[in-house]
Amino acid sequence: MPDGDTGAITMTFDITYKGFSYDGKNTFDGTETFSLKMASATSTTASIDMTLKANVKMSGDYDVQLTCDVTISMTQSATGDVSMTINGNVSADGSSYDFNHETVSVAASK
Repeated sequence: MPDGDTGAITMTFDITYKGFSYDGKNTFDGTETFSLKMASATSTTASIDMTLKANVKMSGDYDVQLTCDVTISMTQSATGDVSMTINGNVSADGSSYDFNHETVSVAASK
């Protein structure tokens, strides 16, 4: 893994739904964007940011509007320890959940 900022390494996937149905009962209309960015890398750590933004309406058996704007920042050390921090909001069918710097850490064992 090279030392230094590698922020130029980014992948983005855009998905557009126009009357999509996987079951013939429900249809999806809207957009999703998922991006993955190598935030930094050194000889001892690597950091990745993943972002999901969505605004999708499902119609049929269920009528639900889903909006999402969530970022997960993940850091992995050379020893294998991983830490993830989640920020953002998910809303569906009138309910909403805010992620406010929620962190999960996993220590690698040998």
